[in-house]
Amino acid sequence: MSESIAEKAHRLGALTLAEAARASGIPGPELAKAVIEKRIAAVMVDGIAHIHPDALDDYRREQRAG
Repeated sequence: MSESIAEKAHRLGALTLAEAARASGIPGPELAKAVIEKRIAAVMVDGIAHIHPDALDDYRREQRAG
């Protein structure tokens, strides 16, 4: 059986957008927009953006700093 995209991302230490939204409390659409605008670092896995937990921390810090 082949590995799913989410499984590949997890192997790289990244979360799906939905997982990142749940873990951070940041709404999914806001995270997606931040990825598109390159305000949050993303890892591409088979053409789909995934987010490292460290990138979530950096994004939250930047949001708090204004």
